[in-house]
Amino acid sequence: MLKRRQYVCFLCLLMSLTGCSATKTVVNDDGQQLTSGAANDGNVEQYEVIACKDIHKTSEASGCTRTGEGDRIVLKGDILSANKVYQNGIVIVDRNVGKILYTGCDQENLHQPEEILITCADSVISPGMINAHDHITYSNARPAVWGEERYEHRHDWRKGIHEHTPISGPSTTHNEIVELRQMMGGATSVFGSGKVRGLVRNLDEEVVGGVKSIYQTFPLGDGQNTEYTNDSCSYQYHESVTHFDETCPYGPHLGEGINEAAHNEMVCLSGENGGVDIFKPNLAVIHGVAVTPDIVEKMALNHVKMVWSPRTNISLYGDTAPVTVYDEFGVIIGLGTDWIYSGSANMLRELQCVDYLNQNYYNHHFTDYEIWRMPTMGSALAMGVSHELGQINQGYLADIVIYHKQQGVSPYRSVIQAQNKDIQLVMIGGKLVYGDDNLILEGEKLDVCGVMKKYDAVAADAKTLESVSKYAAYPMFFCDTPEDEPSCVPQRTREEDTVRYNTSRYSAISEGDRDGDGVTDAQDNCPDVFNPVRPQNISRIQGDFDGDGIGDICDRYPLCRENDSTCKIYTKDHDGDGIEDYFDNCPELSNSDQSDIDGDNLGDVCDKCDDRYDRDGDGLADNCDKCPDDGLNEDGNGCSLKLISIGSIRQSVIEDKFETGNVKIKGTITAVGKRGFFIQDGDSGMYIFETPSDINVLNDTDGKGISLYREATVIGTAVTYYGFTELKEIQSVVLENGPVRTLEAKVVKGDEISRDCTDKTSKNKSESTLVKVRNLKVKSLFKSKKNNYAVAIDDAGNEVYIDDFLIGDEQLLNLLSEGKVYDITGIIVYDYSMSKLAPRSPEDIVGK
Repeated sequence: MLKRRQYVCFLCLLMSLTGCSATKTVVNDDGQQLTSGAANDGNVEQYEVIACKDIHKTSEASGCTRTGEGDRIVLKGDILSANKVYQNGIVIVDRNVGKILYTGCDQENLHQPEEILITCADSVISPGMINAHDHITYSNARPAVWGEERYEHRHDWRKGIHEHTPISGPSTTHNEIVELRQMMGGATSVFGSGKVRGLVRNLDEEVVGGVKSIYQTFPLGDGQNTEYTNDSCSYQYHESVTHFDETCPYGPHLGEGINEAAHNEMVCLSGENGGVDIFKPNLAVIHGVAVTPDIVEKMALNHVKMVWSPRTNISLYGDTAPVTVYDEFGVIIGLGTDWIYSGSANMLRELQCVDYLNQNYYNHHFTDYEIWRMPTMGSALAMGVSHELGQINQGYLADIVIYHKQQGVSPYRSVIQAQNKDIQLVMIGGKLVYGDDNLILEGEKLDVCGVMKKYDAVAADAKTLESVSKYAAYPMFFCDTPEDEPSCVPQRTREEDTVRYNTSRYSAISEGDRDGDGVTDAQDNCPDVFNPVRPQNISRIQGDFDGDGIGDICDRYPLCRENDSTCKIYTKDHDGDGIEDYFDNCPELSNSDQSDIDGDNLGDVCDKCDDRYDRDGDGLADNCDKCPDDGLNEDGNGCSLKLISIGSIRQSVIEDKFETGNVKIKGTITAVGKRGFFIQDGDSGMYIFETPSDINVLNDTDGKGISLYREATVIGTAVTYYGFTELKEIQSVVLENGPVRTLEAKVVKGDEISRDCTDKTSKNKSESTLVKVRNLKVKSLFKSKKNNYAVAIDDAGNEVYIDDFLIGDEQLLNLLSEGKVYDITGIIVYDYSMSKLAPRSPEDIVGK
């Protein structure tokens, strides 16, 4: 593979609008001028740098300044916009709608008196990064430490199988600190299997541009430790695979490891060997480590994307996805941190891991521009939101980060090399939520490595820094290498991790092994690019799929032995209309004219909704609105919802006729917990899976919010979660005025708790209702890492499980004693495949 250099064309077109003069300069990554008109070798990504004429001269002072006030925000500095850099350009943002109105050079006619002007003399203005792989509810923790051990498959460290040491990664609470850490590291969106109120966008929990991505950690139904090899595809596939929906972006974890079992996962979900074919344009494979060129080609031909998390792969397996192969086939690559236990603390550290690997192990395969593109436009394409996020252009959401500019390097390197202190401003949806002290007017101050910053919790619609920082298990930011940071250095040094799996041992770049992959240069089929022997390669040699003597990872044509003009060339223009996917407003459908009549950044050929017409103002175009005169969009189709009884939802579950969807229910709040609350309508109840602080509460006249026995109307999505019926994705909770009346618990026998349960779904009509069981004699107490519970017997001999779901594990076992008798009030919950009684507080447990 040819060593790539980044040829940057400084091109300023003669246009009266911009007021530019025509200049052309060619520079390399280090900012050094080369011969004008240097040739493009065909492997080089180019971008234009447009030097805007400075009518309102930028201050010579360092940093950014803020003046004025109003409904618009004007940012002035060096703008990284798709494939253009506007030197001394401007971005205009409408604060009310949170979108970008203009990006470019016109500084003479666009200023208005009532606006905020933020002028930056030495900064780059970039789209906010999109963390396309995280686990929000597992990352308020510290990195795990497991020494030099390296694993072959994710089940090795998850379950401690194959003679490996398990790595503990329990879920966490107070996860606001996780999103704060991500935001302070330049991320404005996260695909993270969870959320907290406000802060960054959660792409799998909320709709962005009509899209909500589907997150799946165990698409193969292999959460316990199922592994198959020898072409067997007998997995217990998750419902998201067996009922695959091609209309929704889908991000499953696949191929995480370096052995045959990890490789087999990719084979089976490509449809081979009787598996299920999910290789469709809406798929973004998370990890994709254990692949061969034939699988990558199939991904490319089907427009499948890949989300790369190199640090977690390197630290766990000593190797990562063959990204140079993905790139040669034109697969779009996004970027994500994974989680704190084995990954990067924030996106800045993940970018720097990419850069380190690129410089030291990939022979500079990627340019600065291409690396910057991964967490911006690449992640946006992977998440299906490239029409809303990932660019600074007209009509896009105003998710913008300003970085301190580093001199003498490419503008993109200012982002790649940035530290926490270099982030001068974070804007999410036009709201100024974090940045230098002089740019954020309200909020809490904090010193970030000698630079005074400010965080505005009100603008972020989130909890205050003071209220969450005391629960931080790991710092929110770093001035140097993060503490106990998992390694980004590929290594596999333990004898048992190499001999046992007949793979190569490697530790560092050295004389005679310049790519550090454990194969001497004289025998290495890619001496300049890291490609160790993997257990997935049954022949136990370096990968060379076409047998031409050139390793896959450095082969320009990994499936073509001839290595000449007869070989197929793959591009990132998957629909063949002459426009790369990054810039194509319909990347899956050919439309060379890029016609976009309603200006929503979706081309007409792939845009079902004409946003020019919305007569009821509900945000849904008339031709996509089932109720165009309703004015509400409670059901997601433009219509208001009718109240439905909780009992009817429960009955549909019992009769196996339940269908997930948006519903509106009304009832009495019977319990409030850390992660949600219960509501009861007559003799039927339901769990609302949202923490009270995260919910949009309306009509809260007394300020008491979601509290016991208040009447409330809730709109959300009805789902079953491991057999437990609940509402999630709550749109609103409307509280009733008037006096609060206590709801009496229904007295039942113990058999009412466990009635009609299966190993898959609770069929109990009384699930989630408030009940009381008298004369329960505690038989035994149990304490485990997952939950604490007690087993009791009522006076009719029925066995009842008492759960810590609401009261908390710290209290339950301290309130009960073996052999004693109690009257216990609580909610019937379905937890760990069993119906249990969950007391709400110590007052619910009355000794006799």
